[in-house]
Amino acid sequence: MLAGGVLLESLFEPIPRVATPSIEDVSLDEYFTKFPGIVTDLLCGECGSPMQLLESGKFPSRHQNFTPFYGCTKYPHCKGTLGAHPDGTPKGIPANKETRVARIRAHAVFDQIWKTRLVKHRGAAYGWMRQAMELSKNTAHIGMFTKAQCEELIRLVFRDYPSLKTGLDRLIYDEDPFGEI
Repeated sequence: MLAGGVLLESLFEPIPRVATPSIEDVSLDEYFTKFPGIVTDLLCGECGSPMQLLESGKFPSRHQNFTPFYGCTKYPHCKGTLGAHPDGTPKGIPANKETRVARIRAHAVFDQIWKTRLVKHRGAAYGWMRQAMELSKNTAHIGMFTKAQCEELIRLVFRDYPSLKTGLDRLIYDEDPFGEI
């Protein structure tokens, strides 16, 4: 017997299994709760409708159970979204799918500058970007870029850091970078 009258054997009883629903078992609507649900002056990059600030429990972060994001007020007919910081400020400018894909690809290439230590730290990589693209500190954010700016950033990265080009070509130029060859 342990302190408090607990039998040692009771500590080793099997824990009852509770069924956890898979993503297929829960409708997408159940993942969304209003952050405050405030309709903003941000316009959806897909359909042009206003966006509202929401929360999602689908992708909790290390520091919070719910992640804020902006969703189109025309959901479920339009699924346009934009990420938000924990305080609700938008992460960039809303864009259509084509521009969002270009931003993801540009980030994938750009991040390799500092992740592979071609520069000393992340801040130095952003300093290079500002200089190479003639941007201010306030406009040197890939989340604000157009598709053309994303393509220009990729071109400049490969121009100034040619060692990165090998191995990243498939990710950047293939229609389906993860498909079978």
